[in-house]
Amino acid sequence: MDGLLTAKEVAKALNLKGDTLKRWRQKGIGVPYIKQGATIRYEAKDVLEWIESHKRR
Repeated sequence: MDGLLTAKEVAKALNLKGDTLKRWRQKGIGVPYIKQGATIRYEAKDVLEWIESHKRR
């Protein structure tokens, strides 16, 4: 992953429904995102950091 990703791309990478990311944004939780007008984008590095922070050992 690199650059800016769409919500659809992130949802697919995380095996989530697109609505889940929307709910997380509304609740202020989940993967950090960038809002560009009406468009939502995710930085690939933020997605990878979020995945790492949610690993269970």
